[in-house]
Amino acid sequence: MRLLLVAVLSCALVSAAAADEYPTALIERPQLLPRGLVQIDAALGHETRRALGIEILSAESADLAVRLGVSGRWELGAASSLWLHPDARWDRAVSLSADYHAFAGERIDIAPRLALPLSFHHGYDLVDTAWLGMGLRARLGDRLFAVAGRRLLPIDIRPAFALHAGLDGGVGFQATPALALLAETQLAMLTLVGPIDRTTTIADRWPVSLTAIWAARRVDTTLELRSGDSLALESDFSLLVSLGVRP
Repeated sequence: MRLLLVAVLSCALVSAAAADEYPTALIERPQLLPRGLVQIDAALGHETRRALGIEILSAESADLAVRLGVSGRWELGAASSLWLHPDARWDRAVSLSADYHAFAGERIDIAPRLALPLSFHHGYDLVDTAWLGMGLRARLGDRLFAVAGRRLLPIDIRPAFALHAGLDGGVGFQATPALALLAETQLAMLTLVGPIDRTTTIADRWPVSLTAIWAARRVDTTLELRSGDSLALESDFSLLVSLGVRP
C-alpha cells in the first residue's frame, strides 16, 4: 500500500512539474505531451444532420479523453463518448491512440498517430474505422503554422476491410499568447483497396472545421465548429465546447 501511495505521489509531482513548464502558446508547444504530463479533456457537443432538407438528427453528446506523455517521443491516449439526447446511452466503445514523435526540425516536425476503435458489446473487438495519421506540422512564421495528414490513411475494419487515402490540412494563427485560431479541411479522399468506396473531392462535399483555443498554463478552453459540406446550405453541422485540464 505504501509503495502504491509513493508511486501515485511521484506521478503527481512529475505531472505537476511538467505542467508548470508546458508552453501556453499553441504554436510553441510540442505536438506530443512531455514525459509524465497528463491531460484530461471533457467536451459537450451538439450535432445536426439533414437529408433532402429534413432534419434527421439533433443530438447532444459528452466526450471524455485522457492523454499521457510516456516519453519524449511517445504519447498514449484513450477516449469515449456518451450520448445525452435524445436517447441517453453509452455505445460501449473506446478509441485508443498512440503517437510517435518521428522527426523534429527547426520549422517542421512529424508525429504519426494510430487510432484504434474498440467495442465492448460482446467481449471486445475492433470496429468501424481505424486512422493512421502523418501528423505534419510546419511553422510558417512567428504566428502562422500549418498542419497536414492528421487522418492520412482511414482504414475500414467493419463491415469489410478497405484502405483509403485522405488529403487533409489546415492553417493556424497565434493571435495572442493565449488565443490560437485553426481552420482545417479535407480536399479529397481516395479509396485504394476494398469494396467500400469513399472517394470524394471538394466538388462532392467540402468539410470544414473552425477552432478557437484559449490556453492557460493548466487549462485549455476550445470552441470548435464543423460543417460536413460548407458549400451546402443544409449541411451536417456540429458544435463542440471542451476543457483540457493538466493536473
